[in-house]
Amino acid sequence: MLAAGVAAILAPVFVHVAFSVEAPCSVLIPTWTSGDVLAYIGALLGAIATIVAVFLTIKNSEETRKEDLRLSVLPCIAVQDLRRVNRKSFIDVVREQSAPNSDDGVTAKEPYAEVKIDREYAVYSAEGFHYCCGLADEQRKKIEYHSVVPTEDAPGVMLFAANTSAYLPLLFSNVGNGTAVNCCISVVKAEGIRDVQLEGLLSCSIRQMTVGSERYLGVYFDDCTPDCRGKYQIVVMYEDTYGNRYVQDFVLEIVPADDPLGNSLTMGISRHRRQGNDLID
Repeated sequence: MLAAGVAAILAPVFVHVAFSVEAPCSVLIPTWTSGDVLAYIGALLGAIATIVAVFLTIKNSEETRKEDLRLSVLPCIAVQDLRRVNRKSFIDVVREQSAPNSDDGVTAKEPYAEVKIDREYAVYSAEGFHYCCGLADEQRKKIEYHSVVPTEDAPGVMLFAANTSAYLPLLFSNVGNGTAVNCCISVVKAEGIRDVQLEGLLSCSIRQMTVGSERYLGVYFDDCTPDCRGKYQIVVMYEDTYGNRYVQDFVLEIVPADDPLGNSLTMGISRHRRQGNDLID
């Protein structure tokens, strides 16, 4: 388009100079008028400009069509912090240990439960997170109680231990327009998503999440020491049905608090398109 504009400016100047100079021989004497030449050049430049405009319009329409197709199948993963019910307080522990088999007419408290299928867990240790389909009995016991956990005791002696574990049951849902293909979830200790090496990242099982489907991941810290505090990236990686790859990250932060658990979940969410190990905003 720039070249056509320059030609439109210079063409009249060239024609004026050409018709102002006397022809050196009869063969070069023009039979056209300068008006005929300018009309021809104008028609030619107009045709070129039209072709370029049509090409750019088609190209832009194709890019718009591809983007519309991508958005029409774009998954979107949402996370929900599950409410934990029937966790046992200190009073419940005392009642259990003092009279486990008593029949005093008081309705027993319902057992702790999280009724979701296909549970997976990210368990933190000194080596980082590992992923499993269930917790050990001692770990399950810790998440059932608040600040104290009953321990093995001698006959007639009630002993308790501080519950320093931290646990966050999370429910992920696909609330987008299309299936999240090859969806996997990882938990990494890092300040930001760009600090995470995505290639070769350990994760829980890879699954296909259709629109409206859910999956559960429990994030468990057995001993929430000061070394555990800081920011963690919950990284969700998936593709759409056209093969576009995406990364969503949720920020989990362990902070000091008045209770021994001392944890809070910050729902900071971002999504990036991914090319290899590079993120595209």
